[in-house]
Parts: sequence; structure tokens; C-alpha cells
Amino acid sequence: MKRKAGDIFPNLTLTTSHGKPLTVPLPGARLTHVQFRRWTGCPICNTHIGSLRRNADRIVSAGIHEVLFFHSSQEDVKSFHQDLPFDAVADPGKRYYRELGVEQSWTFAMHPRALWAALKGMGSRFNLTMTGGPTGLPAEFLIAADGLIKAVKYGRHAYDQWSVDEMLELAKQSAFASSSELLMDGATIGR
Repeated sequence: MKRKAGDIFPNLTLTTSHGKPLTVPLPGARLTHVQFRRWTGCPICNTHIGSLRRNADRIVSAGIHEVLFFHSSQEDVKSFHQDLPFDAVADPGKRYYRELGVEQSWTFAMHPRALWAALKGMGSRFNLTMTGGPTGLPAEFLIAADGLIKAVKYGRHAYDQWSVDEMLELAKQSAFASSSELLMDGATIGR
């Protein structure tokens, strides 16, 4: 079921790709940013993950705990993203994808932005072992410590997610949240 700003994110007890326990939303974090990506070696996803890596200090400084889900095995996530400065979670059966309404599309890469990201991603480390299939769409949630979803975005194509700057702006805006909603480029923010 798709979620919207103002909904409560389900309390998840998970294990990261490194075998550490993780609770989402993370108690004590100002915000938790949960992203649903595709398989671990997806060149489109890894183009975006590269921008997250380059901006890790800014993300952490903003009080945001980053969690990335992949529909790959635990072993694939651990080996492919062993140096990821964020928590990564394997969900090869797509249990949490289904629970949170993360969709699939056969036209996932037909958008020019997705094609460009795929070409850029081919220049970095990738693999074509598409655990869980190639058709997944991204989704992301910005969640307060109490579980309140402050902002949400369901991607319309494979490279349709917030940029780091957009995510940081949403985090800044969510600090002023009350009960109405604000729409920003396809994302709703609980205000």
C-alpha cells in the first residue's frame, strides 16, 4: 500500500548487509531517509548512490540516517556495497517493497534521465545479475524519529528520486512540520 506524508511508517526490525541489527525509523535520529533501489549492481541506481557517497558528510550533518533497500541477496549487498557509508538492507523477496507500495514498470528505463544515468553508471562498477528483476522503480521516505512520514516520493522511472540537495531541503522544511501538506516536485511533505 502506498504511503503519504502524515502516515506512520511501519516500525521495522531489520538486519543490515553487515549483520548488524537496525530499527527503522532509527531511534535518536532526527530523520531517517529510506530509499528503495533496485538490484545492487544496477548502473542507474549506482549513479545516484555515487552522489550520496560524495555528500555523506552533508547528509550526516543534517541529522539524517540513510538506509538503502536492495532487492538482492544479503551476500550480494554485502559484497557489492561493503564500503557504503550508510546502512544497506537486502530484501530479495521484495517483502518491504510490496508492504510500502513500491512499484515496477516495464518502461522503467525509457525516460531520458534514466538512460543517461545508465550510461554514466556503466562507467563505474556494476553487474547485470538482476536479482529481483530489472523493472523496479525507486521510492523514498523521509521519516521522523516517531515514525511520522515527513515526505515521500514514488519514482515514475528508474532515475526518478530526490537529488541530495532536494532531500536536504525537504529535511530542512520538515523541521517546521505541523498538519497540512506541501507538494514539492512530486513529493508530499507533512507540514
